Amino acid sequence: MKRFVLILGIFLILSYDVAAESQKIEDIKQSFVLCSELFEQEKEKCPDSWSMKCYNHLMNTHKHTQECYKKIALNLFENYYGLTKDEAKNKFDNFSRFIYEQYLYIFAETDYCKKNNCGMSLYLYSENTTTEEIHNYVSKIIGSVSARN
Repeated sequence: MKRFVLILGIFLILSYDVAAESQKIEDIKQSFVLCSELFEQEKEKCPDSWSMKCYNHLMNTHKHTQECYKKIALNLFENYYGLTKDEAKNKFDNFSRFIYEQYLYIFAETDYCKKNNCGMSLYLYSENTTTEEIHNYVSKIIGSVSARN
């Protein structure tokens, strides 16, 4: 009888932990979707996308969205990868900086842009692509964590 009660107790504790963990992951997924939805809503506020008229709005929207994704990534790194807050922040910042710089190079260093001065749009293109890559990055982290639970 003692063994039965012990086994039942362990089962209930493990079941509770699994349910709580699943709920945490669902909350993270919901936050991720919310970041994406807010990004789309903000982009719609300036329908003349890619014009210089929307430049500041779009740049701010990208920065805000990247920060939203960053909060999720830091949470995941700290809770599921054993990184400290500083390590997680450095990891994410290095990734996003690398992506931005690489895409800025891709857009800015073409022969066409060197000859014709492509102007400010290069920075917007780079921010846009960085936001997309960060979205994919965080999505893959969420997928990896979800698959383990």
